[in-house]
Amino acid sequence: MSSYNARRAKELKTAALRGRSVTAISQLGLLVKEDPSQFNSIVTVISHYVAHNPPPSATPENRQSSVETEDDPAFRLMIASLGALSTAIDYPASVQSETIEAHIERLAEHLYRISLWIKYLIVQFIDRGTFEEKQMRLQERYASLCSTLISRLFKQPSWLQSLIGYSGFVQTITRLLLRVLDPDLRHLDVPSIREPLDVVFETLQHSGESWKSLCAEVFQENPARTSLAILKPIMRSLEPGQLEQFSSLKALYLLARHFNVLFVGCNSSIFVHAFLIRHDTCRWISTFLSKLCYHLPSALQDNSKSSPFSAMLLYLSTTFINLSIDSFGYKVIIEMLCSEKTSTSWNRP
Repeated sequence: MSSYNARRAKELKTAALRGRSVTAISQLGLLVKEDPSQFNSIVTVISHYVAHNPPPSATPENRQSSVETEDDPAFRLMIASLGALSTAIDYPASVQSETIEAHIERLAEHLYRISLWIKYLIVQFIDRGTFEEKQMRLQERYASLCSTLISRLFKQPSWLQSLIGYSGFVQTITRLLLRVLDPDLRHLDVPSIREPLDVVFETLQHSGESWKSLCAEVFQENPARTSLAILKPIMRSLEPGQLEQFSSLKALYLLARHFNVLFVGCNSSIFVHAFLIRHDTCRWISTFLSKLCYHLPSALQDNSKSSPFSAMLLYLSTTFINLSIDSFGYKVIIEMLCSEKTSTSWNRP
């Protein structure tokens, strides 16, 4: 089997390097996932299409037409290479740590250029408002690719620390998060994007302190937009006709994920936390907590599997209130809960 895989990897690598088809690159990724000993083949393709071809400067001011970029054959081969790499590093539990360590070292010299292409895709295709059908398809496709690839790279501490250290990388993935949470871009709020992105920011919160100021830099650019993006899913669960949110196992799981994003914002900076408090977050969370407690007995009776998620949401809700009291004082939080004045035009609970 090993000799067959070696021959097959060589064939696919040759076809990939000749630019014959993106299919060969995708198949190579699947082969390497099955047989990690062929990882060098993927690295060679990454070196050819990604590392040796840096993207244009990824800034909003010099965005190109998305359609033109998508129609470029070299660009499609680069996209296929990143997708194949993402597949190849989705390591099953059976892969030995020594093998993964060898892969980490082998890819290290190309990681910076990979990060540049990830940033370029986010800036060029995702971090922009658009409602054209083709553009929406590209946004969803590349958001899924970037989220999945980053989440798999972040699983390896060496790659994680390198990526965090690259200029602008954390800020760019924070902008990706805000776009995915944007109520006007609901086509991006899908499992293929949200689930790996949740993993990314869960991992980030346990990676030291350096990420906090970088995330906060983006969150503070438009505090109202940040607050709405973070709170909207929780606000939506309190709308009339949404009582199933408190009895559905899937809905409770999704709400728990939204709370994780809330804590990303609060933990990034005391100023971001303050903006959230100013925009009635304590009132919304308190109302959510009240509704959750009201529906909890029947939810537990109807579906015992929901118990862990209901308990988690109770914990997360009370933890947020306690964290807010610790940060700003009991008196301030009570005043925010009782005041009839508000700094936002959103509908209050």
